[in-house]
Amino acid sequence: MRMFSLLIVVLTFLVSGCGQHYIITSKIVTTTTNVAPPEIVETPTYRKDVAKIKTVAVRAPSSCSDRTSDQQRGTAVSNQELLKTKCAVDMAVIERALTKSSYKVISWTVLEREMARNLSALQVADSMGAQMLFQVNSLEKSTRSFGKLSKDEKLEYFYYNSNDDGEMLDEKAFDLDTRDYLKRSFFDSKRNIDEVQVPFVTLDANAINIKDGEAIWFYRWTNSNPSAVDYFQQFFIKCKTSTSCRIEKSKKDDDEEDDDDDDKKTVKRLKNKLKVSKESRYSKTEEQPEDKNAAVHSALLNSVIDNFVSSFSKPQ
Repeated sequence: MRMFSLLIVVLTFLVSGCGQHYIITSKIVTTTTNVAPPEIVETPTYRKDVAKIKTVAVRAPSSCSDRTSDQQRGTAVSNQELLKTKCAVDMAVIERALTKSSYKVISWTVLEREMARNLSALQVADSMGAQMLFQVNSLEKSTRSFGKLSKDEKLEYFYYNSNDDGEMLDEKAFDLDTRDYLKRSFFDSKRNIDEVQVPFVTLDANAINIKDGEAIWFYRWTNSNPSAVDYFQQFFIKCKTSTSCRIEKSKKDDDEEDDDDDDKKTVKRLKNKLKVSKESRYSKTEEQPEDKNAAVHSALLNSVIDNFVSSFSKPQ
């Protein structure tokens, strides 16, 4: 019966002519967020005083400070400036979120400037009327290898009929044997899922009572968004039989390449000025991976910081 079914599939391909065009795609689908919740520790002092807090100061991680040992020795100046720029951008997100929650905020840059006079962070914050000091211990953006799919993630495959122009038409229902062949021939051999990088953002901070220096509230969260993982593949293929397919260029792509050939000198001159990445419809044009990671990191950072501020404002 299995051989009979396979024969029908092969005959279907052959009857249709010299070959049929299809577009096949794959992507990771996440069924749950699968992210651990924030770790929050509240003290009795925090629960008693949080509603009274109106003015706060923010202190950046020590890595953002101008007064590092390398800086004092006059080395690593350019690296320090780059780090300072990164700190300024990330810390501004925290200060903006606190301000939106109706807190008066003493900026980390003001704190740093005044601490240069050999004053402690608590002394400076107290002199400026702050009731609470947020000490940001670390604010990190990182990527990790996706590795094997968990029970909450799976690879899904989609198949569509197409034409000579590479247009995506109606969905194509291939039989199991043909789907297995396409997965082995195109998807599995083209990209290793272990190489896919997942963006993470980690915030570790605590709140210190200005009047006595007591650490009254602690927060740590590593957040990720597996559904935003850059794992998408798309191929434009032509099949003579159910087990004989190859990647093709669409007719439209060939026409565009012919147009390019009419003015090779112009193309060469432009290539010297600008690096152009041009891909046919059978392989989906994508942003650079670092651009996508930056966008995901930015969204994660905003999410973590919003949660940080709202968690402090509303005791559990």
